[in-house]
Amino acid sequence: METRQEVQARSGHLRKACHSCIRAKRRCDKSLPSCRRCVDKEVPCEYPSTRPYARRKPPQPPNLASESPAEKVADLVSLEETSDAVPSTSQLSWDDECIPQSWLHPAVHGQDHDSDAITPLPLADSDWFLKSDSWSVHEYDLAGLQPRISVSHWKRYVECLRRWLSQWVADSHCPFIHRHLYAETGLPSCLQDAYSTLAAYIGKTDNNEEVVMQIVEDKANALLRQHETSACSLSTESWGIPGSVSAACSIRERLARVQALFIYQFIRLFDGDIRHRAQAEQHNVTLQQWRMQLWEATKLAAYLRQTVGGGGGFSSTGSYDACEPTTWIWEAWVLAESVRRTWIVVNYTHSVYETLRDGQGSCPGSITYTLRRGLWDAMTPAEWCRLAHSQDPLFMRSDPPDVLFAKASPREVNEFGLSIVSIMWDSRRIDSWFTKAPDTNLEELLRNKF
Repeated sequence: METRQEVQARSGHLRKACHSCIRAKRRCDKSLPSCRRCVDKEVPCEYPSTRPYARRKPPQPPNLASESPAEKVADLVSLEETSDAVPSTSQLSWDDECIPQSWLHPAVHGQDHDSDAITPLPLADSDWFLKSDSWSVHEYDLAGLQPRISVSHWKRYVECLRRWLSQWVADSHCPFIHRHLYAETGLPSCLQDAYSTLAAYIGKTDNNEEVVMQIVEDKANALLRQHETSACSLSTESWGIPGSVSAACSIRERLARVQALFIYQFIRLFDGDIRHRAQAEQHNVTLQQWRMQLWEATKLAAYLRQTVGGGGGFSSTGSYDACEPTTWIWEAWVLAESVRRTWIVVNYTHSVYETLRDGQGSCPGSITYTLRRGLWDAMTPAEWCRLAHSQDPLFMRSDPPDVLFAKASPREVNEFGLSIVSIMWDSRRIDSWFTKAPDTNLEELLRNKF
């Protein structure tokens, strides 16, 4: 194997300064194996074999010429099977100096992780939250956990949701509906109806309860009628597929209708009115169908973003994509994380309801989402990028618990993650985990009282 000196001597036309010095526009002393500046900064020192900003050949879409239309659609939608084919899209200019060396060269410290455990991706890949393997749904044995999880945990989760919905009405922001999600497009009409209905429900009294619950029923039925036959689709003509695929171009619209119907369902299922509960149970199937359609549309949009560099639902709502990559990254993360959190809330609330009603619930499955405290509540792209670069964002699943237990203390996990942990882990494991935060408890962290 040629040494670095031999490569440079053979290829004198190559740039000799290291990547980090070139990006920072600093003088490089070109020392080997690492220049003095990189040693002082404790960042990786890599010398280019090609110009660091040379144009790259854009990734090509799948070869669909020889496949039938059905096979072509299946190839686009079945993202779990395409993780090896999806290229890295780390072409945005993140400064290497902002990335800890341990992120770029992660090491395993004496712990064996099974193949299902998802390790957070290095932030050198700027769109780590869109990678195809992060959209897989993992099944786990809920029945094995239920006997050790007390009813108080399920009820505490329901109270968390009540508090979050009240927070959304008061602040236009809560752990699963982000304040920036609809900032550019405006709150969709279906969510406007849900917002005003929820505000009326929160303020209801014994005197107006019947009127308020009638409004809830009418708005829920109107939403269902409106979307019963509606269809939003993404044209795939440019990829050689006639017709269209279920909408990746309207992720926010799909997300809004799922969030709106969930609000109506939550009110009616947990209000205590027998009639409304019975009606809401009939609509659970529709809500779950919308949730799955949203998930598939988002997977497709993420795949298109990575393979053809645009299209789908992850194009910026502003003009930031090319000139302000940090703003696009933040916007895309807010959308992707909102889909993930809404998927979890809809799915897990259904399982919790079944458990409280029947003593046993269906397995909701497990997905990756961001558990690091502070990222969801970041007010600007710059603040989000600083937090995401300075530490592991904890982009992972809540199970198995040993993985999160080893990576973070309870204080480092956000309110949303803690609420999910409380219904996935048994009390013994939670108590053991909280030995890392001896001056607080789960209830305080769920209410951000620390």
